[in-house]
Amino acid sequence: SIVITDVTGEIIRVNPSFTRLTGYTAEEVTGKTPRVLRSGRHDDEFYRKMWAAIRTEGYWRGEVWNRSKDGRIFPQRLTINSVKDDSGHNTHYVGSGQDLTEEKRADADRASIEIARQIQQSLFPDAAPVLSGFDIAGAVRPAERVGGDCFDYLRLRRASVGFVVADVSGHGMGPALLMAQSQASLRALAESHHDPGEILTRANRLSQ
Repeated sequence: SIVITDVTGEIIRVNPSFTRLTGYTAEEVTGKTPRVLRSGRHDDEFYRKMWAAIRTEGYWRGEVWNRSKDGRIFPQRLTINSVKDDSGHNTHYVGSGQDLTEEKRADADRASIEIARQIQQSLFPDAAPVLSGFDIAGAVRPAERVGGDCFDYLRLRRASVGFVVADVSGHGMGPALLMAQSQASLRALAESHHDPGEILTRANRLSQ
């Protein structure tokens, strides 16, 4: 989106992308200042530094949170350039912005997936138990970066080992947290109960 103001900061022209992004038509904002878009998320010091940079460097580039006509607050990558005449005097300011809503959402999704992946990795045992007469190993290779899969070993009585293989429907943070909770319940129950049927029955009751 593009906004052009005169040297006093009053809007004299906007492009169609500005209207699509903010909901304001050219007629609604002409003669007003870009303050109409302020979201309230930035203090006066933020804008003071912005305009200090424009006066000294001739431009400012950064991210801002603006508010559309319908009240939606959205992130925007914004560049403001000062336009000078042949004498070097400011005549106009041009602001060009890009909506970052989808980019921020994608960043949040990636962060959520990474946290879920770390949770999932923490569920897997560091080493397989040693049991005479058996070679024991386990591995998980998810089709995507993260899933709700888990395997574990539970020490039971009489030198027995319980093997846990589990899967939660879906992917991402929710399934990973659910699996972490289920695994913690199984491990706690295995400390005081040794019959697999009883452990699973009690775990099912805890999850209801």
